[in-house]
Amino acid sequence: MRSIFLYAGQPDLRWIAWPFLLWGLMSGLFFLSSPVPLEKAYIYNYWQYVFILVLSVLALATVTQANPIGLLWGLVVAALLAAWHGFYDTVIQGMPRASGLSGFPIRFGNWSMIIAMLLVLFSALSTQMRVRSRICLLALAMLAMFASMASGSRSSLLPLPLLIAMLLIFRKDRFHRWILVIGLMGTILSGVILLNSDTLQQKLRLTEIVQDIQQVKKNNFDTSIGARFGMWEAAWQMFLRHPFIGIGITGYQPELKEMITRGEIPTFRPWSHAHSDMLHSMATRGIVGLLAYLGIILGPLVFFIRCLRHAISTGDAHQRVHAAAGILTIGSVFAFGLVSVVIYKSAFNGMTYALLVCVLAAQLVMARRSETGQPIR
Repeated sequence: MRSIFLYAGQPDLRWIAWPFLLWGLMSGLFFLSSPVPLEKAYIYNYWQYVFILVLSVLALATVTQANPIGLLWGLVVAALLAAWHGFYDTVIQGMPRASGLSGFPIRFGNWSMIIAMLLVLFSALSTQMRVRSRICLLALAMLAMFASMASGSRSSLLPLPLLIAMLLIFRKDRFHRWILVIGLMGTILSGVILLNSDTLQQKLRLTEIVQDIQQVKKNNFDTSIGARFGMWEAAWQMFLRHPFIGIGITGYQPELKEMITRGEIPTFRPWSHAHSDMLHSMATRGIVGLLAYLGIILGPLVFFIRCLRHAISTGDAHQRVHAAAGILTIGSVFAFGLVSVVIYKSAFNGMTYALLVCVLAAQLVMARRSETGQPIR
């Protein structure tokens, strides 16, 4: 346990453990000091489970042996399940947007996209893996990407530039180069099909973007994009009025309704959150909440960047792909959080993010221990 919080091990788990500990303490204090109705307690009171999860995975990583393909099997199963739910919801059930078991299309689409991108990354960077296995991972990535598209979640496209940049930057073998060529051809072909298919544009909710912007110009903010503009403006105003600890974790929606009534912001459906992790944390928890949120993003990011540098310097493909996967996961969750609430007000998202970050970190810790032959103190 001391190696997690006190000692600068290699790699240094303190970059993950301390940010999650401080985030958990902040969340607990805000929960205890707010009048949260019992029936809604589960929305805000999941921080202790996240911390227990983080502590357990990191502690196990310091004493157990690595399973190099354990995470990959999890991604394979997740991709198959995502593809099935995408097919079942849209084709068999005839639903306009796939949502899986979560019941939320955005959540389903975003996590399906993370699964797809991680599989692409593992396929491209796992140079020690057989070509047949890398092709299978790429095919599974396409299935998960189909599930994401079936959800109609436009925010799922936001982290794709990060994936493309990583594929272009890293040193490539022949299979990796073929992935880039096929990806470029697929992108061009998809773009041509998309431009000439009104049905596909409607299915992916691209025409809705133009319609929403036109409605905003007509001062109608009661649309998907228009409401976000209004919620972001309201959250910023709340932060300016309560900059240190915010208006409280249950205060956003009541204050939003009051601001609409007073005519301070345009009229639209008053959501219970600001559709932005950063702005929602600023509005409801002030500077304290913003710093805690940035901590669980930037702390793990520093950890994986340092691990990536080590992997590149030693030429370790296993450590390189897991460090890159950690960076991609964190970047994706941050990108999703720019236009929706990912970490706050969702126990599923918060715990899944923490679990994925810690499992990737655990792979790196165990790989480094095998490399040096020294136990983590």
